[in-house]
Amino acid sequence: MLLILLKQQKLWNGNFFEKSSLHAVGLVVKLGHDGRQCVVPSPPQTVQVFDITGVHKVLIEYCNCQSQSTLRFVQLLHCQLFPSTIKRIKTAYTFEMLNTFQELSLQGKTMIYDFYHTILNCSDPLHLEKCPVFYSSRLCSV
Repeated sequence: MLLILLKQQKLWNGNFFEKSSLHAVGLVVKLGHDGRQCVVPSPPQTVQVFDITGVHKVLIEYCNCQSQSTLRFVQLLHCQLFPSTIKRIKTAYTFEMLNTFQELSLQGKTMIYDFYHTILNCSDPLHLEKCPVFYSSRLCSV
């Protein structure tokens, strides 16, 4: 379900269609109850989601119920999102993107740097928005 929502949205502003996101429109992805309303939800948090269609900002509402005492990163995994960290999750990757990168790296020897910039070009080909930081410059030093 979430993968369908990550497609680029274009809204009519009265004169022309302009690029928008579901985050800007107010969509909130509810985790823990298969999309249903939680009795004790967390406040919505913005998570940057990397998908093969590009980079998207998504509002995510975690479940805080006693009956659903599942950790937040596990709730994301149930939604087919792989978090970049276990605590203070700000970035996640779709399973589809991870599978695509695995196939490209095994078959075409594609490097993560090239794949990352390809994903950025999918969502912003003119580089009008600020580029999300993917890795530290300290990791690239030899």
